Amino acid sequence: MKFIPYLFLILTLSLYKDALAQKFSIGSKEFIDSAANLLHLYNGYDCIGYSESPALFWKHPPKGSKSFAITIKDLDYPSDNNGWWHWIVYDIPKHKRNVPHDFGNVMNEPTPYRNGQQHESDFGTLGYGGPCPPHGNIKHRYVVTLYALNQKTLGLSPRENLKTTVKCIEAHTLVKTTLKFYAFRN
Repeated sequence: MKFIPYLFLILTLSLYKDALAQKFSIGSKEFIDSAANLLHLYNGYDCIGYSESPALFWKHPPKGSKSFAITIKDLDYPSDNNGWWHWIVYDIPKHKRNVPHDFGNVMNEPTPYRNGQQHESDFGTLGYGGPCPPHGNIKHRYVVTLYALNQKTLGLSPRENLKTTVKCIEAHTLVKTTLKFYAFRN
């Protein structure tokens, strides 16, 4: 019978510890009602936007995080790559807890990238390429994924095969969190 109170105490402390554990999360204050705006939309083809990546912030990365990666993908675009990849950036230093607005603009840093490695998107260019959904009020869903990685650097070329890069990011992921938004054009 003396065993039962100790077991109860251990279970209670275990649940309390889990309740206090902070969850890895990502956010942005730039999406109004979860929608991209003109700043984020692609500038090219028949899309008129500024193609500026959103400011993002995150909290409570897991212990053992050595770097971060961010991807943005159009979930509704049919392709062999399981969507359209708008942005892939990795090797973001472990001390970072945000990326500023237009961080995905490779022209902002003329020296070798010290805050992360920009990868080629499905547009065929390095850095961020904004949403460009079809006309007709068809909402496309986009997912921003933040990965906490167990490697300081992935050692990938910015023009590495996109599927290889995504598989490498996934293989070194401790935990990931997502943020969803949408975009449409009339």
